[in-house]
Amino acid sequence: VASTTGWQRKIDDTFRGRSFSFEFILLDISFTIGALATGAIYDNTGSIETATWITCGAVIVGGLAWRALSARIIASSAQSKV
Repeated sequence: VASTTGWQRKIDDTFRGRSFSFEFILLDISFTIGALATGAIYDNTGSIETATWITCGAVIVGGLAWRALSARIIASSAQSKV
């Protein structure tokens, strides 16, 4: 929710729905890839616990990367307005 709100604050009203739709598609794609990857990890390891921990680690790394990218973009757009 926080990233959606942040992005939509920076976008013109005429593109707001399109940006939400694009972000929603990206989230759906990431959920699908995550489910496929988790299933593949489980198939290879035979352990639901191992698959869960590996997936949790990947989600944390991805979230931190997204946060860093978002902060950089928001900071650069704030500087360009000054």
